[in-house]
Amino acid sequence: MPNRTYITVEENMMSGHKPINDRYTLALCANASGDCKVKPLLVYHSENHRAFKSHKILKEKLQVMWRSNPKAWVTRKFFVECVNLVFGPSVKKYLQEKTYPCKPFSSQTMPLLVHQTSKMTSSRSSNL
Repeated sequence: MPNRTYITVEENMMSGHKPINDRYTLALCANASGDCKVKPLLVYHSENHRAFKSHKILKEKLQVMWRSNPKAWVTRKFFVECVNLVFGPSVKKYLQEKTYPCKPFSSQTMPLLVHQTSKMTSSRSSNL
C-alpha cells in the first residue's frame, strides 16, 4: 500500500458513498426588500446534465438561466447575456409595476451591456 494515500493502512478502501464532484456557479439577484427576484444564472461544467438526457428536460423551461463552462466560471459573455436577457427586462418590468421612473432603461434599442472582443497588440511584439 503506498504511503501517500488519503486512507490509512488499516483500511483497504474508504467506507461510504463517494460524493460527486460537480462544479457549478449559481448567481442570485434580488432587491433588499425581496419583492423583485431575478431569474438566477447557473453555470455548470457540462452543457447537458445526465438527468436532462434521461428525463427529457428542456433547459429553456427551467427556472434558471443555464449556461456551461468547463470550469463553471461566470465569464464576461455569460454576465452580459444575463444582464441583457434577464436582469434588464425583469427590473424594467418591476419598475413599471411600481410606477417608479425607468431612467436607466430609457433607450429601447440599446442593450445595457455590450460584449466586445478586441485583439490586443503590443508594440514590443512587433519588434521581436
